[in-house]
Amino acid sequence: MGERSGEKFLVGETVKRKLIVSHLLSSLVPFIVILYLFLSYLSPRMPGGVLNTAVLVAIFIPIGVLVFIGYYLAWDIGHVLAVLARNAEAKEGFGEFAARGDEIGAIMRSFSQTLEALRRRTDEVNLFSTKLEAANQELGQMNRRLRELSYMDDLTGVHNRRYFNLALEEEVHRSERYHRRFCLAILDLDHFKIINDEHGHANGDRVLAEVGRILKENTRTSDVVCRFGGEEFAMVIPETAADKAMLLAEKLLQGIRSLEFTFDGSPAVKITASVGVSVYPEAGRTSDELLSSADRALYRAKVEGRDRVCVREEPVN
Repeated sequence: MGERSGEKFLVGETVKRKLIVSHLLSSLVPFIVILYLFLSYLSPRMPGGVLNTAVLVAIFIPIGVLVFIGYYLAWDIGHVLAVLARNAEAKEGFGEFAARGDEIGAIMRSFSQTLEALRRRTDEVNLFSTKLEAANQELGQMNRRLRELSYMDDLTGVHNRRYFNLALEEEVHRSERYHRRFCLAILDLDHFKIINDEHGHANGDRVLAEVGRILKENTRTSDVVCRFGGEEFAMVIPETAADKAMLLAEKLLQGIRSLEFTFDGSPAVKITASVGVSVYPEAGRTSDELLSSADRALYRAKVEGRDRVCVREEPVN
């Protein structure tokens, strides 16, 4: 038994001993009174020692029998209480006493029925609690999934502009706090309007979806890739200097160059993109400054002939 179990067992044994002692003590009172009356009033008036002995035996044998019966009843009740205390702690039933045909048996059968009903209710509560916990976990997963979906662009499979704004602000704060460097890149597809005008927006969506795939497959898990709007994509590239950002951008442009599209039986169409990169903190210390610098670098890439990467490491004047 554990500490609590031993405590309950001792309580039951103590109650049993108190019942027995109280019975014995209460039995001595009438015994002493009768003995006193006999010795004080009856014995002097009675002849001979043999008669006195016979009278004493006749008086005290019934008293002894009654005391023994009372002792047994007190012991029985105390034993029941001690076992009940032990079984209650051990979470056992009252089958040991429920089979008795006396009042104790009737009480124990009632206790057993009550205990069984409580067990059934406990099992039902535990089952309900388990189901509720599983439902809460499923709900939590659904909420996380919905939150993720609210930050995703359905067409391209990358994050949307809302998520980009949050990620950029967080990276600015983190890099400022730990004095780290990161890059912001804006990628824009070259002459994308021609694809929409000549081949339709559905085919334009095909191109955007493939570009999104290229970006996801060629960036790190720590990089944040987003659809910035229309045919523009933006990337937050943590812990990266300008030279490494240029290498990443060139890799992405090469992946885009490798794409070929056939629209309604027309000859294969290839696409290109231009990228503008700004570097924190050289090109800006706020989100707006970095976006302006990256946009200015992208404009320069367009002016210089497209299908290239331009980096800006100084703020926009």
